[in-house]
Amino acid sequence: MGRLPWSHRVMVEDCLVFSMDTLNRDGVFSRLLDSLITCVWRDSSGEEIASVGYWIGRNDSGDFTLRFSYTVSFGEESTPVSYTVETVTAPCGFVRFKRWFLCPLAIYGVPCRRRVSKLYLPPRARYFGCRQCYNLTYRSQKEHSKAQDAFRRRIDAEIMRKMMRRARRMGLGDMWRRSGKP
Repeated sequence: MGRLPWSHRVMVEDCLVFSMDTLNRDGVFSRLLDSLITCVWRDSSGEEIASVGYWIGRNDSGDFTLRFSYTVSFGEESTPVSYTVETVTAPCGFVRFKRWFLCPLAIYGVPCRRRVSKLYLPPRARYFGCRQCYNLTYRSQKEHSKAQDAFRRRIDAEIMRKMMRRARRMGLGDMWRRSGKP
């Protein structure tokens, strides 16, 4: 069914995405600690639209931390932003481990610390955070498909016909049909 098309929620596709899968694939956790790494986002024509610098370190429990440092610009105003995002490692499968971000945002003063594989930076936001904290939606959730509705109606009608046939075979008659009598 999907969300109503007039929903004002920001879509994931409009955000900058910082993915743990990409970091693992690029081998950034096997590099030297405390070295500056730059992540660059480009548009479809290859032009740079944003970049974020980060350093990888370790916390007291031995997990990796990422120290983000970038500048956010709103019109003429530019604000430097610097904060730390923690990671945790959890068992996944028999021998493997999976690394997660802990969401750095706080909602009404309560830290989120949700375990996520992607952090998002929506337009006009200052900090990367999880999809739930920013109340983000997917484009496909906002689109309404008439073909899906027709398919559901067809399936519902088919199920109802089978249930009525089964009820007749069991001797229950047409119990779903309304009679004119009260």
